[in-house]
Amino acid sequence: MSKTITFEDIVEKFNISLEEALNMTIFVRDIELQKAQVSTLTTQVEEIRQYKCQAMKRREEERANLFFAFHNLLNSVKSCIESIICLKENEHQKGWSKFVDAEEFLDYAALQKEKLVGLEGYHQHLIHMEKCLFPQWKIFNSPGIVETIGDCNICNVQYGKCDHIEGLLYSGIVCQRINRKFIRVDHSALVEKPKDRRCIITKISTDNGYMKDYMTLKMLDEKVKNDGNEEKHMNMECILMTTTSLDIN
Repeated sequence: MSKTITFEDIVEKFNISLEEALNMTIFVRDIELQKAQVSTLTTQVEEIRQYKCQAMKRREEERANLFFAFHNLLNSVKSCIESIICLKENEHQKGWSKFVDAEEFLDYAALQKEKLVGLEGYHQHLIHMEKCLFPQWKIFNSPGIVETIGDCNICNVQYGKCDHIEGLLYSGIVCQRINRKFIRVDHSALVEKPKDRRCIITKISTDNGYMKDYMTLKMLDEKVKNDGNEEKHMNMECILMTTTSLDIN
């Protein structure tokens, strides 16, 4: 005879899963244990999403919103662990991208922060992790993009012609603009506070005519391209923009 799973059972299981996962966000944990935890979290996130879908069908908005926070928080911790794994495997740029994923997933989970315990402690962990493991980025790349307004992902009408507001949570779903079409990249600028912190400087030139990895400071077997300009200047390569989006819903 199968046991009915109650809401309290789900919350208890989530809390246990979260505690186990947070234990793997420490850099010196064994990498194979961390990879196993990532696999476990992938399964747990999908389980929470299923519970959210059931709550949405029953029009239980409060529970649907809480489950939304649960799976985004687990995804944040998963991305944090993946960031550490990438650093251990010398995939430094990917590690930074995963770290930003962790921050952004946490931002969405925080839409329900008054109903979650321990968010601030985990947030502080990410702040200290960034300071200890990554360069203190002074500038980022920021592209100026012209695009269509797109549609509302909740009601599928043109955004602005409905009552939903981008970034707000509605019964387990955050309103986002979808079906947007890029028209052109208008410009690119170096800024201190970009929309996407994944758009980093990746390489800079040195006085000896070679390029250097901006994150690791490793000298690269790559000569600076001669642009015919005799004035002394610095060459740099950047990530212009990223097109992948977080699976928050």
